[in-house]
Amino acid sequence: MNATTAETLADLAASLQEGLPLDVACFRINDAMEGLGLLGQPGLRIYPEKATYEQVEKLIRAALPGWGWRTAQSSASTSPLLFPCYEDPKHGARLERQYPPERWHRRQDVHLNIHPPIDSAAALCAALLVTLATILQDRQAAEARAHV
Repeated sequence: MNATTAETLADLAASLQEGLPLDVACFRINDAMEGLGLLGQPGLRIYPEKATYEQVEKLIRAALPGWGWRTAQSSASTSPLLFPCYEDPKHGARLERQYPPERWHRRQDVHLNIHPPIDSAAALCAALLVTLATILQDRQAAEARAHV
């Protein structure tokens, strides 16, 4: 399996935002998780028959321990968001070091506002993919700066 790129994650997130059903996208999501080296962790596989909001929550807990999420739904849009939960008793200190509040607080590139509204589970999964893509891009940029 090839390594998953930020572009792959962003493309898959865009497909979900454009209406690709979560149960159809699940195999591509699993491939992306495998490419990130995350598939060996418990909970990091989504199946068509279990493509639910609760299953996406399990994905988030496994892929991003200590992160929080929320999804707002209206007749006009769906707005999912993932964020480092600095108050988490187990992961908060690590999250502050890894994802400093000044860089993640109100970060617009990970806050989705999807028009027209889509299924909350698909929206939350799109937010997970966008967040993972952003983390991957940030990591690659830091590595590039370190090699200069």
